[in-house]
Amino acid sequence: MVIESNKILIAGAGPVGLAAALFLHENGFESNIIEKLPSPSIFSKALGINARTLTLLEKSGVTEKFLANGRKAHSINFHYKNKCFIHYDISKAKTKYPFLLVQTQAESERILSEAIQERKIQIIRNTELVDCNSSEKNVEVTLKSADGNIVKNNLPYLIGADGAKSTVRKNLGIEFPGESLDGHWNLYDVELDTPINKDEGHSFLFDDGGIFMLRIKDNIWRVIGCVTDLLQRIPYGTKTGKILWKSDFQVNHRVVDNFCKERIFLAGDAAHIHSPLGARGMNLGIEDAYVLAELFKTNQQYYYNSLRKPAVKKVVEMVSRSTKIMQGKTVPAKLFRKFSPLLNYLFPLVSTQAIKFALGLDHELNLSKLPIK
Repeated sequence: MVIESNKILIAGAGPVGLAAALFLHENGFESNIIEKLPSPSIFSKALGINARTLTLLEKSGVTEKFLANGRKAHSINFHYKNKCFIHYDISKAKTKYPFLLVQTQAESERILSEAIQERKIQIIRNTELVDCNSSEKNVEVTLKSADGNIVKNNLPYLIGADGAKSTVRKNLGIEFPGESLDGHWNLYDVELDTPINKDEGHSFLFDDGGIFMLRIKDNIWRVIGCVTDLLQRIPYGTKTGKILWKSDFQVNHRVVDNFCKERIFLAGDAAHIHSPLGARGMNLGIEDAYVLAELFKTNQQYYYNSLRKPAVKKVVEMVSRSTKIMQGKTVPAKLFRKFSPLLNYLFPLVSTQAIKFALGLDHELNLSKLPIK
């Protein structure tokens, strides 16, 4: 295990850590990435890549490869009692990328990793960060390899992109406040023969919860929801085939008290988690990485928390409201169902903001407003 002491260390080789290394390289900074897993995940996980992410990754050439690999989804339909009450068309948005690009996280990581390798950025696997602390001058990290070898290093900066159970965050003692929603959600990647439109996303609301369906590729669909007997509640006439991946989980909405402490920074799930509705998780984390790399370029990285925390909190609050509507337990959620026949007429009044949210364009990055040192 060789960690170069003059380079920024990134903990976590998921899409956020990989994107951070890529953005830093574009701005003239060298980094190393460590990852405790021996190989990349094979699971689909995050599926949607929005317009903001595609724009941020353009310069690196990754966007072009994403577009060649993924599938474009231009609209989402909302159904209640077997009727579609909102057709959510994002194709008319005034952006270069008026769609959600559907691509598994495994494929996104593969393409990002290839870009990393082209730039000769080192990814050190089977290596876990077990301790870290920061001073005004440097960061001290303790790393452990799979064979039990312990190494201590002093580094200029550390970026914790090491997931929701972040060791970096825990070592810093940064609080992770928020809420845990009642009930469990189920997720399936499953082969389906279904009569519903295969090129659009579909949200089905029931009195006791909801289901969201999106085709990944071929006849493989992502089905996620908070109702009992999930696969028995999908549209009439659908035939279920092989289940490729399944997971059940509890939804948490949390944002860290502080995105940084001295020379250590948090990004992605290490800093914020929320339900998968809206496909904002991975995208918001890649945006973290971009903003941090841009701040490094002008030596303003210590503005990171003041920029990211309010922007992320706004998104997480919106996701939380949408998730509770899907669950159907709150008064607004019940009213949403009761008045669903009217919503198709009212939707144009809020469609601009709704489309911006879907595309990740619902807030500005505000980098140009910072004072230049």
